[in-house]
Amino acid sequence: MISIRDRSEKELREKLGKKNYQMAEIENAVEKLKMYNYINDEKFAEQFVKSRISSGRSRVLIKSELKKFGIDDALISSVLEKSMPAYDEEVKMAIALAKKKLKKGSPPEKILSRIIGFLARRGFSWDVISAVLRKIKPDIYSNGDDI
Repeated sequence: MISIRDRSEKELREKLGKKNYQMAEIENAVEKLKMYNYINDEKFAEQFVKSRISSGRSRVLIKSELKKFGIDDALISSVLEKSMPAYDEEVKMAIALAKKKLKKGSPPEKILSRIIGFLARRGFSWDVISAVLRKIKPDIYSNGDDI
């Protein structure tokens, strides 16, 4: 399992439990894997955050996904502080994603609702979404030549 991709400690415990291993066997395996640094929640979280940032995910969404993998809140905060862009960078990332959704000839209201829904599904906060809308609204209402 760990040769395919990195796994969190919780994820590995759950997978082994589903394969009907005894708790003592699971604990022994996890401890040995930690000792040899084959599983490391910090390394897992750092790689996870990098991959999610590159696919345009927000801080909120990444945090929620890491919690599902059983990563500690303090570790999540630490990794996000090191890896996630600041608010301005998050807005720039959201603007780039939103501009991909702009379509020529569509009614502006339809475009706005698409962009809002798209960014919300990516986990961006309303503050970021509204900043994006303020920035790209002139593009939406223009004739589309400069988009």
